[in-house]
Formats: sequence, structure tokens, C-alpha cells
Amino acid sequence: MITLWKLAYRNAIRHKMSSIVFILVFCISALVIYWCFGFCNYILDNLNVMVRNSYGDVAFTFDFANKSKFADLKNRFPELINKVVLEREIKVMVDGQDKSIITTIIEMTDDNRERLAPHVRPQSGRLPLQQNSDEMAITNFNKADYSLNDEVYLTTTTSAKIINTIKYKIVGIIRGTAIKAMGFGYVINQKDMDVLVNSRDDYNLLYIFLNSPVNSSMNYSMNSYINPRSDDEMMKIQNEIKGYLKEQGINVKLSWNINQTVKNLQIFLEVFKRIKVLLLIFIFPLLGAVIAAIVWMYSFKRRKEIWTYHSLGLKRLQIIMSMGGEYLLIAFIGTILGLLLGEFSAVLADKNNAWLTFSYTVTTAVRFKFGFWDWIISLSFMELMVLIWIEKPITRILKARPFSF
Repeated sequence: MITLWKLAYRNAIRHKMSSIVFILVFCISALVIYWCFGFCNYILDNLNVMVRNSYGDVAFTFDFANKSKFADLKNRFPELINKVVLEREIKVMVDGQDKSIITTIIEMTDDNRERLAPHVRPQSGRLPLQQNSDEMAITNFNKADYSLNDEVYLTTTTSAKIINTIKYKIVGIIRGTAIKAMGFGYVINQKDMDVLVNSRDDYNLLYIFLNSPVNSSMNYSMNSYINPRSDDEMMKIQNEIKGYLKEQGINVKLSWNINQTVKNLQIFLEVFKRIKVLLLIFIFPLLGAVIAAIVWMYSFKRRKEIWTYHSLGLKRLQIIMSMGGEYLLIAFIGTILGLLLGEFSAVLADKNNAWLTFSYTVTTAVRFKFGFWDWIISLSFMELMVLIWIEKPITRILKARPFSF
């Protein structure tokens, strides 16, 4: 067995051209697998986290209300509520030099800046700094309307029916999507929002982050999240908090919980769950045909070598094992190189802040998550392909009469 592996190694070195071709084939295939597996893993593992970091576990919208009305909310539900977050989101008229549009403005606070930092990364420029005034970042679906460093005027009506107009400079352009954590709405800092709405104490958004249930070991961190509560439990909590808000004289316009949001994205998630399986099903015959063709071509060129092994007393199985070992070694090297190239491309995508748009409302960062078992599956799949597809070409040559073709 050791002798056969030594022979396989020597042949892989001796037949450089066929080895290089095989390595390129497996390298490209492994790179495709890395991109598809890694991107699907990123979406599946991070979508819940992005939704929760955007809106918490339960969210409410209402007309502006003083923050004092929410002071006792956490004490009212001490076992349920981990954190209460108040924010503001308003409609404004944006007036530039050539055109005017109506859009949504959200505020970047110390709290959500930390939560959204892994997800909101400007395509160009930067986010508004908390200590600077009159800075704004815009979303990419309006990139054609305004450019970096443009100066625009924001006009809105406050809750006290006062019309405010303030001049801002565009310092960043963000990718736009329907999920706040991925860049929904124009962004200004908290101090500017105070000035724009003419209040430091009035808010119109409430996000509730819940405690982990006592009987659950689920991780409720900002970087890993699976909601252990059922839809009925979440709806009950949502209604209880809504009832409290009603007691405080707050008329809730909209409310939702994370289970509802994720369920609305279920079709999107199911597609990504099946892409990995479909990819392997697609690659198996495609790559298999390429492997079989290359093995047949180079085995045909090496038929004198194969017949010589046979005439020296090597059995058919030993010859197949020797050449199989050669191709397994090459496939292993090519797959490792492809996956390492995938890791390198993932670093480049992250460094260059690459984004992918599926539709007008769905945009996501091009990030990859390729774990240990993904490496094992990829390597095993490639090696299995070799074992399945090399046997027939070599067997056919062995069964032919020496020098018959």
C-alpha cells in the first residue's frame, strides 16, 4: 500500500501537465462551493441577528410621546424585558440643488451604533459622527439623486406643529434595504435629530429586547440569536406590552415581533437552505463529466505505462488504486487551494465592503461563513467524485488488448 502511494506521488510529479489541469479544475470547483456555501451560511446564520439588532424582539411605532411614559416599563415586566430602546424615525423633505425628494430619516445613537456596526457599513464615505453636527449618510437607492459632499436641506414638521429646516452635508452613502441593520433610511446623529424634531425627550419608536427564558439555554447575544419562544408566546408578550402602552395614553400604530418578521422572510431563507444541496447535485454530474473526460484523455496517453504495470504483475485493482491515489492527491491539493482562495476572496470582499442586491428591497453584504464541517464536506465530496469517476476509463484501457489503439 505504501509503495502504491509512493508511485502515485511520483506520477503526480512526473505528469506535471495533467496534474496542473486537474488542480485547476478542482481549485475552481472548490472556489465555487466556498462562495455558495459561505454566502448561504452567512445569510442563514445572520438574518435573525440583523433583524433583532434592527428592531429588537418586539417593536412598536406611535405618535411622538415623552420618554417619561416608558420609565416604568421594564419594572412592569422585570422577568421579560432585558432592555428598552427608544428611537426616532421621521419623514422629511430633502431639498438639493437640482431636485427634492421625500424620504425617511433615522437617528444613529450610541446604542444602535454599536448594535448596527457589524451590518451598516457605508459603500463610500462614513457614517455621521456623534460629536459632529449637520452630517448625514444616504442610502444607495437615492444615490443618483445626491452625491458625497453635497449639501441639502431637510424640512420636517415637529410634534408641536413647528416647521424646521436644517442644512446638512452628505458624508456617506449606504446600501439600502428593507431591514434597518442593512442601511434603511437616511441617517443623522442623535444630536441632530434632537434639533430637527425640536425635542430631546420625545420618541416615536420602541424596541424591546427580551430576557432569555429561564428554561432556555439559547444565546441572546447580539452576534448569535435564535428565539426559543413560540409564535403564541411572542404574540402574548406583544399584546401585554401594547396594553401597558395604552394605559400610558400611547396609541400604537404598528407593532410586530421577531417571529413575525422572520416568518415573512421564510421563503427567502428556504431558498438559501436549498442552494447548497442544489449546488452539489448540479456539480456532481458536471464536474464528474469533466473529471472522467480528463482521466480518459490522460489515461489514454499513458496507456503504455498502464499496460507496463499490468505486464509487471500489478493487478487491475492495484493499478486503479495507484492512479486513483494520484488523482486523490491532486484533488486534495486543488480543493485546498480553492478553499484557501475562497478565504482570501472573503477577506477582500469584507475589506472592500462588497454588497449584493437581489431586488429593490433586498440588499445584503457579500460576506462568507465557512466552518470546519464545510471544509470536511467539500474535501469529502471532491475525493468521492474522483473515486466514482476514474474507475471506468482506467478499466476500459486495461480490458483492451495492448497497443490495440
